[in-house]
Amino acid sequence: MRKSGHVLQLILFLLFPAVGLASVKYLTVWDKHWTSKYDSHFRKYAKRYFGPQFNWHWFKAQGIAESSLKPDAKSRAGAAGIMQILPSTFKYIRKRHPHFVDVKTPRWNIAAGIYYDKLIYGKWKKKNIPASERLNFSFGSYNAGYGRILKAWKKARKKYGKVSKWKQVAPLAPKPARVYVKKIRKLMGLDVSALSAPSCCPSAAFPRVAMLTCPAGAYPDQGLPALPRQYCPAASRLSPPFSGGSNT
Repeated sequence: MRKSGHVLQLILFLLFPAVGLASVKYLTVWDKHWTSKYDSHFRKYAKRYFGPQFNWHWFKAQGIAESSLKPDAKSRAGAAGIMQILPSTFKYIRKRHPHFVDVKTPRWNIAAGIYYDKLIYGKWKKKNIPASERLNFSFGSYNAGYGRILKAWKKARKKYGKVSKWKQVAPLAPKPARVYVKKIRKLMGLDVSALSAPSCCPSAAFPRVAMLTCPAGAYPDQGLPALPRQYCPAASRLSPPFSGGSNT
């Protein structure tokens, strides 16, 4: 009986795919499924390295994409922790920040990951990539390596001339990097079919985002009304302009 029920569900899904897809909920960074245990670390180090106006949820989304926020996660290559830091990368970062004691400690793992994001972010800033696109390039570089994404960017320049958007580079970048960036954006409520409307009026143009319950103060973005717990402006634009931040 149980087996026949599964068969019936499969038949219904094949006959009515839209109904099947409608029942699937894509988890966002604000979903209760994800722990809030490490939020203070994401908030603190996003503020320290990217400035107080930057939406720290981007880095939580990155942590989810990397490890599902599991502090004991480890890859075959030896990448460790929530932000999946390679030992060589952590060693490099520790030369500048000796107080980052242990890559296995969530606090220092998150701090190192966000600091490394900042270094990459600065490199793309020097390439005149606009702030609205810079995180895409940074996350792609975090995943595949700055050199590989730079190579893809140079190929795109030969094809298009001026290149300032991730979508111009993504097809030439390694597939894991494309998937990685897309996953982070989806976790932030972007790049899903229900979010294809223009971003002029966030609460109206993004009906699914309007159902989210993001905490007040989670979206210090520019030019958007303060409507806490109604919608997340992170879904209406990529990020506020880079505002610097401390290096320590």
